[in-house]
Amino acid sequence: MSIRSVLTRDLNESIRSCLGRSVKISMKCMVRMETKQDKFENRVLAFSACRLFIMTAKVPSRIDHHFHYLDIQAIESKHPNEFCLVVNDKRYTFIPADERHNEIDAMITNLGVSIKNVFPTVPLSHIVRKVEVVPARRLQKLHEVARLVEAREPVPCGGFSTQYACMCDYHNLPYRDEVAWDVDTIYLSHDSRELSLQDFDHLDPKDLVPIISALEYNTWFTKLRISHLRLSHEAAERLLHVLKKSVSLEEVYLDNTGLKADYASKLSMALLANSSSLLTVLDVSHNPIEDKGASHLTGPVGRAAKGLRQLAFSHCGLTAKGVNHLCHALSLNRTMATTLTTLDLSGNNMKEEVTNLYNFLAQPNAVQSLNVSSCDLLLDSIFGALLRGCTQNLSRLDISKNVFNTKKSKDIPPSFKQFFTSTIALKYLNCSGCRMPLEALKNLLLGLACNESTEDVELDLSSNGLGSTGAHVLESCIHGVKCVSSLDISENGLEQDLSGVVTAVSRNKSVRTLKMGRNLVNIKSKHVHHVVEAVVQMIQEDDCMVEVLHLNDSRLKSDLYSLLNALGSNSCLQTLDISGNLMGDTGARLLSKALQINCRLRQICLDRNGISLQGLSDIAYGLQCNYTLKYIPAPLHDLTPCMKLSPERTEAVWRRLQDLLHRNTAPRGRPSGQAFRLQQGLLLSSAQQMLDRLVAQIREQVRTLREAGGAATEAERPPEQAIARAEAVCGDAQRCKQLMSRLHAVVTEREAAGSPVELRLSQVAEELHTVIAEHIEGTVDRMLDTAEAECPHVLVSSVREAVRATGAERLRLALPSEKVGAGLQRAGSELAERVNELHLNVAGQVSDRIVDEVIESLTRSYQELTGDVTRRRACTPDVLKSHPRLSGDVDSVGGGGESSRSREDVTSEQSSDLSPPATPQLHAKKLNLQGRKTRPKSVVDSVEGVSADHFPDLLPSLEDTEEEIDTVSELPAPAHQLRHLGKARPRRAKSRAPTRPVVGEEGAGLDSGLDAFFPPARSLPSSPLTSPDSESRQLMTTSADNTPHLGLDRTRRSSALRDDESQRDRKSSGGAGSGGGVKKGISSVFSKLAADRVARSREDRDGDGGRSSGRKGAGADTTADSDSSAGSGSADSFLNHLLSPVVVPPPGEGDSTVEPAALRRPAGLGGSDLLAEMRAKQEKRASLTPKHTPEELEERSPLQEVKGRAAALAAAAAIKSPPAAPHGPPSISPKPSLASKPKQASPLPGQGRPPPLPPGPKPRPRSMAARTEHRHSGGGSVSSGEADDAAGAASPPAVDSGPESWNSRPVDPAPAATDGAPESDGELS
Repeated sequence: MSIRSVLTRDLNESIRSCLGRSVKISMKCMVRMETKQDKFENRVLAFSACRLFIMTAKVPSRIDHHFHYLDIQAIESKHPNEFCLVVNDKRYTFIPADERHNEIDAMITNLGVSIKNVFPTVPLSHIVRKVEVVPARRLQKLHEVARLVEAREPVPCGGFSTQYACMCDYHNLPYRDEVAWDVDTIYLSHDSRELSLQDFDHLDPKDLVPIISALEYNTWFTKLRISHLRLSHEAAERLLHVLKKSVSLEEVYLDNTGLKADYASKLSMALLANSSSLLTVLDVSHNPIEDKGASHLTGPVGRAAKGLRQLAFSHCGLTAKGVNHLCHALSLNRTMATTLTTLDLSGNNMKEEVTNLYNFLAQPNAVQSLNVSSCDLLLDSIFGALLRGCTQNLSRLDISKNVFNTKKSKDIPPSFKQFFTSTIALKYLNCSGCRMPLEALKNLLLGLACNESTEDVELDLSSNGLGSTGAHVLESCIHGVKCVSSLDISENGLEQDLSGVVTAVSRNKSVRTLKMGRNLVNIKSKHVHHVVEAVVQMIQEDDCMVEVLHLNDSRLKSDLYSLLNALGSNSCLQTLDISGNLMGDTGARLLSKALQINCRLRQICLDRNGISLQGLSDIAYGLQCNYTLKYIPAPLHDLTPCMKLSPERTEAVWRRLQDLLHRNTAPRGRPSGQAFRLQQGLLLSSAQQMLDRLVAQIREQVRTLREAGGAATEAERPPEQAIARAEAVCGDAQRCKQLMSRLHAVVTEREAAGSPVELRLSQVAEELHTVIAEHIEGTVDRMLDTAEAECPHVLVSSVREAVRATGAERLRLALPSEKVGAGLQRAGSELAERVNELHLNVAGQVSDRIVDEVIESLTRSYQELTGDVTRRRACTPDVLKSHPRLSGDVDSVGGGGESSRSREDVTSEQSSDLSPPATPQLHAKKLNLQGRKTRPKSVVDSVEGVSADHFPDLLPSLEDTEEEIDTVSELPAPAHQLRHLGKARPRRAKSRAPTRPVVGEEGAGLDSGLDAFFPPARSLPSSPLTSPDSESRQLMTTSADNTPHLGLDRTRRSSALRDDESQRDRKSSGGAGSGGGVKKGISSVFSKLAADRVARSREDRDGDGGRSSGRKGAGADTTADSDSSAGSGSADSFLNHLLSPVVVPPPGEGDSTVEPAALRRPAGLGGSDLLAEMRAKQEKRASLTPKHTPEELEERSPLQEVKGRAAALAAAAAIKSPPAAPHGPPSISPKPSLASKPKQASPLPGQGRPPPLPPGPKPRPRSMAARTEHRHSGGGSVSSGEADDAAGAASPPAVDSGPESWNSRPVDPAPAATDGAPESDGELS
């Protein structure tokens, strides 16, 4: 009776209902299980795919025990009728229920096959630690079935989905179909051997446990990456179990998973427990394991049988102690010297000596990438070890954010330079943020310059604070470093010195990538232009090799426009980063113009430029004519405000821009006509003016020679061959202008006849389609043969022909000949572009060389024709010619390459243009070509537009006209005239309207300037002659009889007038609200002196009984004192010079109009000496000085007794300030009549009336006398400035006698408010 006969139908239904319909049972059998010692009970064993169920043998059945196959520790069968399982250290013993039907071997085989189906690539002994069956031949069937399972077609990813399902059952967790689908589909399609938990981090953390567990016996995946993911405790424990059991994992990445030192200890134990481990990469970066965890991991590192290939302990909190332990383990493992290629210890604290690291690096090793950045490592020490052991294989070295020993900054070790000289594999060097000393920088560059074994080195020198001195080192050394292909000098504070560095880099033809952003943040605005011009000059050179240029975060603003204008004709840059420059919509418009003709740019970054929606629209418009730009990163900073303002329009503009970029990514054939026309325009514009000028000069010379043929001798006349040759060369010069278009026509004709590349591609397309068809037919036949061999009875001839016909039809539909041709056309589009570029380069070179030869020939012909023949004037007048200007003028107009020319070049070009017979130089044409390549400045980025003096020649060269040549005899050649370089400089715009009339008053009265001379002062200054205004004021005093006189000559009066005007401007700018303060000047001293002498004179006159005698004595004494004090001290002479009297005619004689020019000092009183000294420069003004006789000197100086400076100071200290006017609004009195004014002395015979003083920018202020009248008058109002003047000036003491009053003009009768006013110090608050 069989086993199945024992199991009744009711029992089977009960077992199925108990386990569920979803559980598939592969085998059920009745056994007797030992429940107690020597006691057996009937049970039913049900074998599922991955679990064994022990069911009761009665209805209704229930589950007595169940366990997973992975829990089985041992399978034993020492007797044919005995079957034992050890599960979790518990023993289960089974014997057959019927001795006649022994199914023990079948159960063992079924159990083994079930395990093998789940883990087909792993031996059974690796899953079940002990399998003991006696005799061993009983396992023969199991081995046969296992071989059949292994020989089956491999399932996707080594059966991961089945193993994942098994682990879900093992951990009693739900099965996620998406996990199995992702692995079986995505990973399989990419043939990926790396399982990354980031693909499943959206699941619940407990769902990651079966995914990790599935790798325990999976041999497909060799890499496990758990990066930036915090593992739960259960998942971390399963990871340790996987690492302990896995026989296929080679690379384990556990960076930034929150592992600590205790887990590092468990990880070390798990790795050591796996004797079959194939681990070669261990990455525990960004985990706080510290020195303790690193010490634990030194065990598996030092005992790795096959060595490690990559070891990363960056940012693990290690110190020099932990690094020394780790590197000591590396040194002990001898295989590490040949296997370890990547060592990352960055972000750890190595302030102390790391001797073991130096020892490991010093011995011969295979390290290719070393990262010790941000380790506080002293760079002076590590290069000695690198020189001894890392020169052969080290290709990437990152020593950024480390420092040199500051105490030895001047003594850089020789090993530093020797390493860079001897390394042969270095490709990347990062020295950013090292505060590199200048000596180290110099040794680095010189070492690389001496290295001839390496090339294409990427050098990063950013954030080193090189400054001006570092820029000089770079400028002097970088041009000789031929092995550097990428240079990063950003954020170094180079500022204005960056222009020299750029010029030096332009001479290095190996640099293809230049990054120099964030260097112009603190630069002065006047230096930015030179830096940008250096960049423009670099990219405009014909042999420029720079393909990637970064100028990000430089805040160039409008200074970036010159670079944008130069992009249109640029043929070297492919990637440009101008983000963070705030160029605005104007810059976007200029970029749009450049993109319309640029054929080289592939990528451009322009975020953080303040570009609005209008600017983006301009860029999209420019892209319509551009077919080469393929990528523009999304300017998120600029798009964000646009999306807030107009989201729909912003989306439409950006979609249009992206569509144009996508159009450019699809290869297509583009005609080369645009590039040819652009090159023709550049070459023609740069050479046309020079050719026209030379041709005009030669033809004019030929015409002159033929006209003067009879008068010239045989020796003076040039040969006819020279004239014929000159005319022939002129013809070539006219025809060479269209040479570029002729060359383009040649290329067009060849392309119209059929480009050989396109013809060959069409032929290849036809041949390729035929080859593909034959290949597919052969493959179908081989497939059919294989199918016929496997299934000979099914695959008959009719089926074979039907399958073959179906394959041919699918080939015709899926891959027609047109698609093959289109594919080849896309593949050959880049090749066609290269061919067009070669055509353009060759055509440009041929045209440029021909133009150079024509210029040389024209120059030689002109030299042959000139000889000694008299030179004639050019046809175009010199006034109409556009002479080249200096760099400042050029910058204000064009802003291109011309502005970078040196002063010597401009000077030589000026001399060439000013003299028509001069021979132009060829480099002038090249400079003109570079300037032509740059788009001129637009009116939107200039203040006053284009300068008016920037115009080309207005008259063309006269070729066939019969106009007579100007026969006016030539003037002698003038000497080189000085030119005012700043004359054309734009003036600053006025910020306020003028407050004064343009034309000044010509007839300034006698009272002009007195208010500036006689303002009262509070106290005597410590040094009365040191005031900044004292020596430039117009000093006017009054003698005892009201006769005013002038104390300075004309020269000093003009200076005083200017100072007076400047002071008046300062007062007027203060407004009415400012309180008129006390005026500064020498007047504060001499007002007291003059007032005191007037008071004394009155007392003397009152005591003597008359004024006339006092006046006469004063006049005589003044003459004598002035003569006697001429040779006295400086103070005495200065006071006498200032206070000498002025001759005024008595009232009633001559004209009553007072002229300022008549107030002159008599001859011989000090003024004539100064006029004699200045007669060479002011003859006209000196001749107008009136002469007076000694009889006319009637006045006496009030201070004649003052002989020296000390006496003057003593006298001034004793003087009281004159009484101040009463407070109140000032008023304007009626103008006094002319009859009341004293008459003016008429000029001498033969002299006209002296002209009035030149009108100043503001009207002359009213005199002190007028202000006194205003204060005493009762009506009228004054302006704010006059009110301030009146408030700041003090009134002189009032006297009873009218003619002897202080002022020259009589004061209208008014209530004398000053008599009763208290005395004041002369200051009004």
